[in-house]
Amino acid sequence: MPILLESIDSRGSFRLLRDREEQFQLKYQNWFSSKAMTTFNDQQIMMLPKNFWMSKFDIFKDGVDVGDIIFNWMGHVIIRLTRADGSGEDEFLLKHRGIMSTQYELLTEKNEHLLTLKAGFNWKKFKYNYEVIREGHDYPDIVLDELLIYCGFAANLHMTNSGMG
Repeated sequence: MPILLESIDSRGSFRLLRDREEQFQLKYQNWFSSKAMTTFNDQQIMMLPKNFWMSKFDIFKDGVDVGDIIFNWMGHVIIRLTRADGSGEDEFLLKHRGIMSTQYELLTEKNEHLLTLKAGFNWKKFKYNYEVIREGHDYPDIVLDELLIYCGFAANLHMTNSGMG
């Protein structure tokens, strides 16, 4: 089943396509802004900067702070989310791989490989798209789709801040 994070405008906004069916659109306020929002699973999700250096972001669901996106000194991204039942937190690591061809790997805190995002640049439209490769695991699609909101946001920021975008 093909999964794609497809750029939809010059601001960096993107949509998730699963078998060519749109699951959500993440929209930035302006060109590769550090503020983005979407509606997913009947909830409004927003990412807002937590500091001046754009290395920490809060994740809000319906106005409630439910997590963080943190860029660490090694160039990796930590995605920390509070469980919906309030029983704790889950932490994921998004690692950048490659020099000539860019890809990102999403790992659990137990180092389980969940997803790979392979970046492709469309020179005609001057936009990035990410092919999503699902690794062998039993996470439901709805959980992966929500994680892809945060991964796409982080990958776009990484590409922009590293001079690739």
